Amino acid sequence: MEKLAMIGNCVYAAIGLSLIVSVFYFKLIKRKSWENVSVRNGLLIAKAAMLVNGTTGPFVYFCLCLQFYSFALIVNHRRDSKPGATFPI
Repeated sequence: MEKLAMIGNCVYAAIGLSLIVSVFYFKLIKRKSWENVSVRNGLLIAKAAMLVNGTTGPFVYFCLCLQFYSFALIVNHRRDSKPGATFPI
């Protein structure tokens, strides 16, 4: 059981490092928007939950992808020519 816990902690540490690298690479080097970076990082977190969580992991990943898709539809339903620029939060 301790080995499984250690593997889970290693997965979370690797994902944490990947999140930091992702923010650095995609925001600072590639000049992507914060929305792009947050979606990428959310998918990484969902993949980590899927790896560590066992049987409910794929369901969590599916729900998160569905949530991102639904939110993208809301953001893209706008009446201006600047995507996301005038989205009221």
